[in-house]
Amino acid sequence: MRRKLFGCVAAVVVVLTASGSLGAASSSGIYLSTWGTAHVIFGDAFKAWLKQSGATVTADAPMVLDADRGGFTMPASAPSGDHLDLQGRMVYPGDLTVTVPTGAPARASVRASVLRFGPFFLKLMPQPVWTSGLSVDGTVSATEIRLASGDTSEVLAGGGSPSPSGFRAANVPFHLTPEATDLLARQTGQPGPVAGSLFGTLSPRFDHVPTGG
Repeated sequence: MRRKLFGCVAAVVVVLTASGSLGAASSSGIYLSTWGTAHVIFGDAFKAWLKQSGATVTADAPMVLDADRGGFTMPASAPSGDHLDLQGRMVYPGDLTVTVPTGAPARASVRASVLRFGPFFLKLMPQPVWTSGLSVDGTVSATEIRLASGDTSEVLAGGGSPSPSGFRAANVPFHLTPEATDLLARQTGQPGPVAGSLFGTLSPRFDHVPTGG
């Protein structure tokens, strides 16, 4: 069953990536749209780092923090409509800002630091990778940061597969990369979360929209 499900997901993604679009009508008359939402719940390791460093997280529209600040919701869209970007990725506009105040633990003699992550880019195949734009203290990075990574088997374990009612997956783990943890450590003046620890779990929803064809 798992092999069959993987084959189904892989076939769909290969076709969509090759076409550069999730907007191609299928023979069943179903339109697979990139429009949808994703909900993220921060992992315990990331939340522990926030508490230890005294950092806070805020969100810029259209991303919205949960009421308990333990996660956030982000709508999916792309600059050119119902399409993946040129690298076959979902695009999630908006920003998350991580601010470490001057008076935070271990930062008494270090200036405040503001890290802005966004927009986010999610690629599920051949392996799940989560990257984002980055600015540090107002200086925009020329390259994206590889924020977190996952595993295809974890997507499948979360029920990830296309269907007539849409693509759904639940609580897919994404683990912090060494690049991300090094950045957090460098900007806070203390150890960051352990590389490979849980940044958060992602529950994406990619909507199927009926067409008239």
